[in-house]
Amino acid sequence: MLYVASRVAVYEAYAEDFVSGRSQLFPAHRSGTAFLPSQSYFLRIWRTTQSLQHIVLRKFLKFSLCSECVKFREQRRLSKSPQERLQINAEAKVHHQYVNEERASYYWRRLQSITQPRDYLSIIIDGADQAAFALPHFLCKDKTSASALKIPVHLMGALVHGRAAYAFTYLNNIKHGTNLVLECLNDIFMDLMAEHGELPLVLCLQLDNTAKQNKNQFLIGFAACLVQWRIFQKVIVSFLPVGHTHEDIDQMFSRISGYLRRHDALDRGEILQAVRNGFHPKWSERKIPARTKNLTTAANISDWLKRYLGSLSVNVRAFQQYQVFALPQGDVVVQGRSRCAVDDTCVWHSLDMLPNGFTKVKCLFDNRIPCVLRCFRVWCLLLRTRVSLQHNLRTRQRTLVMRRPHG
Repeated sequence: MLYVASRVAVYEAYAEDFVSGRSQLFPAHRSGTAFLPSQSYFLRIWRTTQSLQHIVLRKFLKFSLCSECVKFREQRRLSKSPQERLQINAEAKVHHQYVNEERASYYWRRLQSITQPRDYLSIIIDGADQAAFALPHFLCKDKTSASALKIPVHLMGALVHGRAAYAFTYLNNIKHGTNLVLECLNDIFMDLMAEHGELPLVLCLQLDNTAKQNKNQFLIGFAACLVQWRIFQKVIVSFLPVGHTHEDIDQMFSRISGYLRRHDALDRGEILQAVRNGFHPKWSERKIPARTKNLTTAANISDWLKRYLGSLSVNVRAFQQYQVFALPQGDVVVQGRSRCAVDDTCVWHSLDMLPNGFTKVKCLFDNRIPCVLRCFRVWCLLLRTRVSLQHNLRTRQRTLVMRRPHG
């Protein structure tokens, strides 16, 4: 199902491909010369051919749209002359090429994780639409069940390309933010370490463009800790353009929602069962169920990191990709650039966010400890508090409860 203004717009894009020289995709005369079918013939074939009738255009899209794409759609709708439409289409083509190049860079890192698992680890992590999951969930809804008070259940999903899929459920007692993402990443690292005995050299994180959870100094500081602790040699954090961040992780949530449209889910365990039964990674030759977990708490990592991080020299939203690595003398370097795709005009800029005090993090650990599990165990002991938000359904008030972690 496509989201395009009209079938005429699809034909215009089809004609642009012909003009750009992609003649191998078009019909040809007996002499072998490709030709562009007329618009009426194109639409008639689309309408009457049975194998094409399943291709329909969306009238509405539930995802938020890119502001640039919306601007081009409105300009094209209000344009009066063919010359004006050609100019709009040319600008839109440049924008779409930029987006396609950014996506291709993500697909390349994903392929590296699948084909070179000892060197690269690619993870995409995102949260599902909270309106899609609420307990109890009934397949057949009546007026009583539809109007009854339900417990909102949030779902965080992660795809570790070439290895496994993960899903975490949590309630409103856990605050949304970077700590939640880092808690999920910690569990993923621990599970991979227990299964394979080691972690790859390079970590590639693909995240959503939200400053509340991902695009902030705490996540970049956590990536610097992973390099400082020698868990990874390099960490690459990438973001797709705003409005074009819907990727394979959203396909995972779509399959889970499709499964719930055919089954009941009365508790969090059945939500996780829906994850295991409804989605299987496409890179796996056999059906490997997703690994699931119910989160009850999240470590307050951001407050702990705040003592070692300096203020960013630039706006964290100015860059689409960050890389964190260590110099031969041991200093950790954070760099950012405005694009993920390789471009001669796109250079790395060093970010002065790790002051001299950040090297104290290194002194908190024994560098002779080779096992990442022990390193993480020491790290967890350093966390003095765990944050838990208790949500009162009657008064809608939240109270911050601080308690010490166990072991």
